[in-house]
Amino acid sequence: MFQNKMVTPAIPERVYTLCKIVEKKAMSTSEVKEKMEPSYLNQKSSYYNDYKNAAEELQLITVTDNVLSLAVDASVLPTYIYEQLGMPIINLQKADSGSGVIPTLKIEPEISMQAADDSDEPKDMKDLRQREERRDNKAAQEALDQRFSVLTSQIHSMMLALQYTKEKMQFQLNDQILIDLESLLQESKGIVKSGFAEKDPIAQVENAHKTVQQNIKKDWTKHYSTMTNSTKSTLQVISSIDTEKVSICLEGIAKGASWTTSIGDFKSMNQSLAEAKKLIDGLGLDQQIIAFLQKMNKGKATVADLDENVLRWLKDEALDSRVKLSFVGGSRRG
Repeated sequence: MFQNKMVTPAIPERVYTLCKIVEKKAMSTSEVKEKMEPSYLNQKSSYYNDYKNAAEELQLITVTDNVLSLAVDASVLPTYIYEQLGMPIINLQKADSGSGVIPTLKIEPEISMQAADDSDEPKDMKDLRQREERRDNKAAQEALDQRFSVLTSQIHSMMLALQYTKEKMQFQLNDQILIDLESLLQESKGIVKSGFAEKDPIAQVENAHKTVQQNIKKDWTKHYSTMTNSTKSTLQVISSIDTEKVSICLEGIAKGASWTTSIGDFKSMNQSLAEAKKLIDGLGLDQQIIAFLQKMNKGKATVADLDENVLRWLKDEALDSRVKLSFVGGSRRG
C-alpha cells in the first residue's frame, strides 16, 4: 500500500487521530468512522478505509469482528507516525512587566501533534481537511510559506537590531512599544497554529510589524540626536584641522541616522563615534579653543582672539604655521 510512503488520504494526522480514539477503549468501525467523519458534516468523500487500513498495516491497531483496538503502547505513536512530519513554530520568551527587557523570538523545527478526544473530533477533522485543501493548492501555499519566511526573517532582524542598540548604545524602548512588540510576537504564533502559514494571520502580523517599526523609528530619531549632536558639532569645528578623518567619522555616524534592521550600520556608527572621541580628545580642546575654532570656521577670528592659551594650543598641536592673517576691507582708524 505504501511503497515507502503513505498515500495522501492516509496522512499521519488521520492515522494518529484514529489511534487516539481507540486508545482508551475498543470501538466498532462504524463508531470510529462517525467520530472521524461525522455524518452531519455531509462530506462528499470518505478516506476512512484508507487511514484505517494504514493503521492496521502499520500494526498500530487490530481489527476483530469490525472492532478496532490499539495494538501498541500509546507512547510510541508520535515517534512512529510523525517521524517525517515537521513544522515551524514560534516560541516566545515573555518580557517581565515594566522591566524594559526586549522579548526574544526563537524559530525552531518542532513536531506538532494534537491528541484527539471524544469532545473535539469535529474540529480536528476540520483542521485536517484544511490541511489537505492547502496541499492540493500547492502553489498558493508555497507563496504563503515564502511570505511567512520573509516576515519571520524581518522580525528576527528587528530583534537583533534592538538587542544590539540596547546593549551598545543604551537605546531603551518606551513602555507602549514594548507592549506592542510583545503582542506582535504573540500574534506571530498564530500564523502556523494549524501547521501551515495562513493568509489572514500573516497580513495581521505584517501590519503589526510595520506599526512597531514606525514607532521604533520615531524613538530612535530622538535617541540618535541626543547621542550624536555634540560630537558632530565638535567635528565640524575641527574639520579644518584634519578634514579627512573628520569626514570619515561624520560619514560613519550618519549611517545610523535612520532606524534600520541592519546591525552593520549601527556598528559603523558606534565605531565612528569612538574614533571621533579619540580624535577630539587627542586635540586637548577646551571651551575657549572651541570658540576660537568656531570663529575660524566662520572667518571671524581676529588677532584679538589669539591670547596666550590659544597660541600655546596652536603650537602644541603644530597648527601655528597653518594659521594665516590678513587685513579685511575698511579704513585705518586714527
